[in-house]
Amino acid sequence: MGRKSTRCHSQAVPTVRCGETCIVGLRIAEGRIKKGFSQAQLAEMLFVTPQCIGKWERGESVPDVFALGKIGEIIGRTDLNYFLGKDPCFCACCNTCRPQPEIAT
Repeated sequence: MGRKSTRCHSQAVPTVRCGETCIVGLRIAEGRIKKGFSQAQLAEMLFVTPQCIGKWERGESVPDVFALGKIGEIIGRTDLNYFLGKDPCFCACCNTCRPQPEIAT
């Protein structure tokens, strides 16, 4: 049995794959919910369908870099590393933000 792929916006990703794809989707959903937007509202801002937003959030596909940049602007996270779980304050094992140490001057 072969892998199925889905296409949304421009990136085809195997539906069985997880990892960074899931982190991207989780971050999109978190940001959308924190800002109080529905999937339909975010989709309208990005000129995509609500189903596309759902696929991104479930990790079935990922937005292209331009859409990801626009999502970042909308939710207030312009560093794309945030979407990959590489945020300097992010702790991957407990999925929370940890305080950064003070830098001595």
